[in-house]
Amino acid sequence: MEDLLLSALRLAIPIGFAGLGGLISERSGVYNIGLEGLILLGALSAAVGTQLTGYSIIGFLSAFMVGALFGALLGYLFVLQGVNQLVGGIAFNIFAYGITTFSARALLVNGGRVDCGGCTQYHIPFLSDTPLLGKLIFGNDSLFYALIICTWFARLLLFRTHLGLSLTSCGENPDAAYSAGIDVVHMRFWAVVSSCALSSIGGAYMVLCQVLAFGEDMSTGKGFLALGCIILGRWLPFGVLSAAIFFGICEALELHLQVLYPDLPYQFVAMIPYITSLMALVGLTGQISPPRSIGIYYNFKSR
Repeated sequence: MEDLLLSALRLAIPIGFAGLGGLISERSGVYNIGLEGLILLGALSAAVGTQLTGYSIIGFLSAFMVGALFGALLGYLFVLQGVNQLVGGIAFNIFAYGITTFSARALLVNGGRVDCGGCTQYHIPFLSDTPLLGKLIFGNDSLFYALIICTWFARLLLFRTHLGLSLTSCGENPDAAYSAGIDVVHMRFWAVVSSCALSSIGGAYMVLCQVLAFGEDMSTGKGFLALGCIILGRWLPFGVLSAAIFFGICEALELHLQVLYPDLPYQFVAMIPYITSLMALVGLTGQISPPRSIGIYYNFKSR
């Protein structure tokens, strides 16, 4: 049981970072359907940066910067040009799959493997030896603690600061926000940039801490699960984190079932996270309310 839960927490990390990034964008009123593509781009950038320098920290920085760069592109298209956010997000995912597949073959060596030793695992003396909860809470990956800190910071930012309340108002009522002196376009643009930069960290974690190699389409739907986390979490930071852990448990259960029952069809086991997400979403039908102006292009000049 302890190994299952520990695996679940580590599998939840990339989903959690992507979900938290998507939350920031959607709170401002912009859909970020491209989370799947951002995980792939972050994974490739991390692999390239680490192979070139030999330092995993450079890999994480590379993923963050590439995510911010493509975030600026998406912000330009969605916020400034008014491109349909759903169609544009799907097109971006297709583009990301193609460009990462091509670039990986052109830039990576040794089959995409990275030699960085994985993420640092912190073990707090005495506390990490506590039965069951010791390794889960006090002996986990450094990125797990970073995810919790980012979630806490996002909650503090969104609900306890003027900046966060301004960002939320842009997603709820941009006309009222503009009347109060808030630059809605500027706020939404930088929310998308921040969203993409944070989401790409999830891909970097997969390469540098889980697989230690880049593989084509290695995101395997985690970006779409992250979108489900935002809905299940009701657009709340700790709600998103809880949903990510839930999906992490589903993925860990999938892996354990493959080991325990090798004759069980792989396709059936692989459906577990998506079936549970659909069941959860159906169960919450009518009980969730997204930001009221999400997905609606705003141009104050036309008002």
